[in-house]
Amino acid sequence: MKNKLITISLCSVFFIGCLLTACRQAKTENIVDGLAPIYSSLSEINKIEVMAPQGIINAGKIYQYGANYTLQVDVNKGIHIINCSDTKNPVKIKFIAIPGVTELSIKDDILLVNNFADLVSISLVDLNNITVTNRLNDVYSNSQSTIPSEANTYFECADVTKGIIVGWQPKKLTNPQCKTL
Repeated sequence: MKNKLITISLCSVFFIGCLLTACRQAKTENIVDGLAPIYSSLSEINKIEVMAPQGIINAGKIYQYGANYTLQVDVNKGIHIINCSDTKNPVKIKFIAIPGVTELSIKDDILLVNNFADLVSISLVDLNNITVTNRLNDVYSNSQSTIPSEANTYFECADVTKGIIVGWQPKKLTNPQCKTL
């Protein structure tokens, strides 16, 4: 009986010790709302193409081109070309997909736009044959950041091996290692 009591006591002490050790070793997970980078390859970023008219998603700057056309930036997406010869019935005629575009200007039938860090020239001489005529690389050095612009925000640390960061999206983060000030 005495041996049985000693065995039960030792087992109880061992079991309680295991529980306490397990509780101390268990890691708590800190899950927070944060941002995760959206990656793209250089070939995807540099791809500029003329497409059929598109819906406007994030309207930006507007530029009057000649007497009949209006160009409108769709921020980070491209440029809408709108025929305004009938001011009561403007008609979208083309969309130039330009990743990262936020600015535009026109001089001598040449559309100048930013394509993330690059300055791109696009000929508008023939609206049925819109072509890229020149590209100056890395003109805008601050156009791509490995840190989101939102203050006091947790984010998934950037991994430049995954590509170029083209934006940020909301995400639940577990034990995030990076935070903006």
